[in-house]
Amino acid sequence: MRTLLVILAAGFILMLPGLASADHKKGTIELKEGFKNATKIDIGDKLKGECQWYINPNFFKKRVISVQCEIKNPTKAPLYYGYHVAFFDKEGHLIATSSMNGMSAVAPGKSTFVGNVISLPKHMMDRITNYQVTLFSEEKPFDQFSDSEKDK
Repeated sequence: MRTLLVILAAGFILMLPGLASADHKKGTIELKEGFKNATKIDIGDKLKGECQWYINPNFFKKRVISVQCEIKNPTKAPLYYGYHVAFFDKEGHLIATSSMNGMSAVAPGKSTFVGNVISLPKHMMDRITNYQVTLFSEEKPFDQFSDSEKDK
């Protein structure tokens, strides 16, 4: 049920009118401890994301998954972003998610760093075998629509 809700929510976000660009990746993963052992994923169409995911064994005395991403804007226009990552077990069951949206635009030629931690019991972290990630960009804040879209 939880997996279905995440899929429906992600689908809704991706179907929003005026969505300028979205890139998706999925694959297998073996999360390892420490930044130097991070899994690195590059993603993005207009915005470029350099993501790094790893287990931090001592984040305020807790073992967590770190899901960091540097988001660069190589375009000539300011762009808002959405960065969403999900982890699954070998049967495809959802284990954990993280979602971050830019409240302000990334300026042309600039970058921003986003990061979050996911706290799970160790036995749940150990079940993670797959990931899905999406990075999308939009020229307008997500809560603003064009005049023609307001009436829909």
